[in-house]
Amino acid sequence: MSIMVAGNEWTENTIGRPEPGTYSIGGLYISDYQAGFDHIVDQDYYNEKGKNASYSTIWQEEKENGTLVITSSTENEVKGRFDFIAHQYDEDDLRKIGTVSIKGNFIANKRIKF
Repeated sequence: MSIMVAGNEWTENTIGRPEPGTYSIGGLYISDYQAGFDHIVDQDYYNEKGKNASYSTIWQEEKENGTLVITSSTENEVKGRFDFIAHQYDEDDLRKIGTVSIKGNFIANKRIKF
């Protein structure tokens, strides 16, 4: 699963650390964040049998927005939870062909540069 940032300032391939609070997860340009979920079958990312599926919030309307709650944010660690729905879209006409509901908690540690 991945959560992508929209609307934050980008500097030197990094994004700003979010402050504690509640943020929206949803469509491009109408929410604070977008999210995606890749269902990988048999631990085979390049599954040639077409079993894998990607879901996204990027084309959603505002009424479908989920939430990202940052409960604490320090220089070394960000903690929070998220709750959103994401859709799988037909690649040709962008119609919805599947939906998933994603909920979870996370702890994100500071990225270590080598």
